[in-house]
Amino acid sequence: MAVIYGVSPSPFVRKVMLAHAYKNLPYELKVVTHGSNDSEFKAASHLGKIPGYCADDGIAFPDSSVIVAYLERTSTDIKLYPESASAFAMAICYEEY
Repeated sequence: MAVIYGVSPSPFVRKVMLAHAYKNLPYELKVVTHGSNDSEFKAASHLGKIPGYCADDGIAFPDSSVIVAYLERTSTDIKLYPESASAFAMAICYEEY
């Protein structure tokens, strides 16, 4: 099961949690705060920023946009982003700002 490292009040952590919920993907939320010394969190977020992420396949990385992009590529049954290039660009624009 995937692990999200962070705290649920964070909008970036919530974004990743929502993407999992929308795609019906299970996850575990491991509560850690920015700069935590937790070794698993450090492996998932080398800069100590939340969210950190450890995927089912063992790969670990930080950043909500990277995590959501990974989910979009690895779980293709339910799409988060529209197909057309212009609608996709607008979706990314809204996501980032």
